[in-house]
Amino acid sequence: MNVRRPKLSLQDGGTLRDFISRIEQGIYIVTPDGRIVDANPAMLKILGAESVEQLQQYRSDDLVVDPQVRAERRRMLAEHGWIRDYHYEIRCLDGTIRRVRDTVFTQRDDCGQVEALYGVLDVVDAPPPSAPEVELEAPLAAFFTGAPAGLAILDADLHFVRINRRLAEMHVLPVEDHIGRPLREALPGLAAIVEPILRQVLQTGVPAVNIELTTEDPQSPKLACVWRFSAFPIGPAQENPTGVGVVVIDITDTKRMERQARLDGRYLAALIEGSPLAMVTLDPSSRIVSANQAFERLFLVSREDVAGHDLDEVVAPPEHQEAARRLTQRTQLGEQLRIDVKRRRRDGVDIFVRVHSSPIILDGQHVGAYVVYEDLQAPS
Repeated sequence: MNVRRPKLSLQDGGTLRDFISRIEQGIYIVTPDGRIVDANPAMLKILGAESVEQLQQYRSDDLVVDPQVRAERRRMLAEHGWIRDYHYEIRCLDGTIRRVRDTVFTQRDDCGQVEALYGVLDVVDAPPPSAPEVELEAPLAAFFTGAPAGLAILDADLHFVRINRRLAEMHVLPVEDHIGRPLREALPGLAAIVEPILRQVLQTGVPAVNIELTTEDPQSPKLACVWRFSAFPIGPAQENPTGVGVVVIDITDTKRMERQARLDGRYLAALIEGSPLAMVTLDPSSRIVSANQAFERLFLVSREDVAGHDLDEVVAPPEHQEAARRLTQRTQLGEQLRIDVKRRRRDGVDIFVRVHSSPIILDGQHVGAYVVYEDLQAPS
């Protein structure tokens, strides 16, 4: 009698349970608050637990040695929903410290809420190969770790020796995934730009300072990121460098604000220049700083000729200059004015204008005034 064998599939519960029970990597499930729910035999063996029930007395964070790693794991899971090949140390139930490589993914319900975390963990018990550790004094190590700028040290072959969390965050790649790996492998998208700069620093011993790099945003490829990048040689008296230090600052927001300010400035300049009303700006001494085309047309003057001159000497008839100065002084002292007055063009013709004036205050400081003239035409 032929016995029909069931179709092998990981969708089959029995097949999946058998696979998980035999795999050498530790597999575990935890709740969003870190309570261990289930684990396969390999996970029990790694942690030195006799049963799942014994392991359920612990939270996953209880087993992580470094408090900073605990915080970083929580942050990365909250931000990205996953951690891949993350190296760190755990404390087994018997107190033994083991170095492990962990991959964790979040499982969400239909409402988007995290309902569980699924992890795969195996033991490495040693740092990744080709990762000579740079020993730093405690204050320097604290600075390196907590600096707001991205910092890294690479060896002469451009393998990462050390990198701080800030720079790793810029790459959206865990710190441990950099160590020991060549720049070209860890950051393939940037290597073509950065490698020639770093090799030149190694060859010449001359730092490369404040180089601006523009790349795609790793989280939003349609957006651009701008970095200020500096590199300097590491070695005795900067001769025959044994490595290179890197400092990276994200200046994307600064560049966006600068660009917006330039656009706003151009827009404002175009608005003033194209206005049908005559406009002029003054320094605190009431000397002309700038004037638009309408001012030139109204008073028959060239803005180049009147720049730096007292406004009231330029536009007020001699017999009205004292009164005009008093009005301008009131504006410089903070008063906004709207008044109809007589003024004189360069050809000696008197015109009647409506004056609108106001002080200019920047960052709480009085820096001058602006005056707008509206031609009312002289009454017949």
